[in-house]
Amino acid sequence: MLGGRYNPPYQFGAIYCGLSEATCWAEIDKKLEGPVRRKSFTVVALRINIQKVLNLSDPDLLSKLKIKRDQLTHPTDHTLTRLLAHTARALGFEAVLAPSSTGAGEILAIFSDCLIPPSKIAVVKPRRSR
Repeated sequence: MLGGRYNPPYQFGAIYCGLSEATCWAEIDKKLEGPVRRKSFTVVALRINIQKVLNLSDPDLLSKLKIKRDQLTHPTDHTLTRLLAHTARALGFEAVLAPSSTGAGEILAIFSDCLIPPSKIAVVKPRRSR
């Protein structure tokens, strides 16, 4: 468990989802440091029903928390985002909605071990990339 922006290494996992296919590809390209062969990936559409999401894409919330958007998208310093995720989990949030670090849309980091019934994630239809 290597960790990510919203899950510290060896503490808890997160399922990272782009809110659009373009965001998913931008995140993958950034993570792998360049364009990837898309045919080697499977695109999976998910139906996500979650009740309690911390919306870090909301400018009003960021202002109240005295957080700047670029603090959430820093390429290497995940100190703040991991602290926010840890706090969100402790407060009963099931996921964090945040700006993509690529600048292309938003991501949803889901804490699948924190889902509260009837919250659920379901695969709608996987397909091979073109």
